[in-house]
Amino acid sequence: MANKYWVHGTGNWSDNTNHWADSSGGSEGADLPTSSDDVYFDTNSGLSGETITITAPGQVQCRNFISTTGVSYTLNSTTDNIDVYGSLTLESGITTTGYLCFNFWATTPGHTITINNATLDGDINFEGVGGIWTLQDDLLTTGKIIQENGTFDANDHNITAGTIDIESWQEENISTVYMGSGTWECKFFNNYSLPYGTEFCATIYPETSTIKLSNLSGLASSPYFNGAGFTYNNVWLTELGTDGNPIEFDGYYDNYAISNTFNNIKLEPGVTVSFGQNATNYLSSLTAIGTVTNPIVFTSHYVSGDAGLTQSILSSSSEIIDCDYLNLSNSNVIGGATWYAGSHSDNTTNNNGWLFTSGKCPFPTFHK
Repeated sequence: MANKYWVHGTGNWSDNTNHWADSSGGSEGADLPTSSDDVYFDTNSGLSGETITITAPGQVQCRNFISTTGVSYTLNSTTDNIDVYGSLTLESGITTTGYLCFNFWATTPGHTITINNATLDGDINFEGVGGIWTLQDDLLTTGKIIQENGTFDANDHNITAGTIDIESWQEENISTVYMGSGTWECKFFNNYSLPYGTEFCATIYPETSTIKLSNLSGLASSPYFNGAGFTYNNVWLTELGTDGNPIEFDGYYDNYAISNTFNNIKLEPGVTVSFGQNATNYLSSLTAIGTVTNPIVFTSHYVSGDAGLTQSILSSSSEIIDCDYLNLSNSNVIGGATWYAGSHSDNTTNNNGWLFTSGKCPFPTFHK
């Protein structure tokens, strides 16, 4: 294990002859960093608006990545990513381009990720079996966040990405996610976890988090949520759909609809949401108040393997679910709650359990 320091400004990561030194501001010509070396970008790196180019697949790696230059510079990827076998510390002046991804390969606990408002455009991949990473501040990238292995603790910080994928496919891919109290904002949320035997290969602790579907990524298609039958805290749908299609809200596994569980689902005015047919989404509360000009549209969609079914199912044991300005079709509500669609809602077709009146008392009650 050794320390490696970047020197002489603009250059290619793999050009050790001109850009890597064994000490801060030292002589160039040190060996390229390996997975056991810590790399430093500091005030002696000659950076101020310069670009470091990431090439040479398989050679761009380090143990800990630490940047403390105090200036702005660019990390540009042409053919490769940065493999990090320890912790990552960025700073606000860093911008990544060329869809530069950070791949985390640690197989031990005790690693941290600090973004410091760096501007990221690529994926954040957690791949090390047994690795444990704890977020130190808010994480934002226009790429994906993908967890295949290890434990990721959001540590009550906010996370923003184009897509969030939890991909635990088999016994060798075991993931644990602590979602904390922050907001996980994305356009696509996918839990691809599959069961191995009787247990799923991922464990998600929703804590008091909120998953917010929005269009920050600017992608052309409508967002979707696939919960894979897990329990979540709050889900907040704000995206209206940019391709004319509704937000698909699923919990499917192996082409069949299965049940998700939520604390609250919140729908903004104008949202069109399509729940998977024959899927039961369990929730404590539903926040769905549209407007005259922007009603909230409920519908259902076919899930492969569930042919011949049309209705989606919402279930709540809460005393009252009180909504308004809905356009409802193929929706069945159960669970003991009294479901008020509201007096301004449309009973379009094939609905069960909804009362098309208001759950609010129309007149104040006076007591002597």
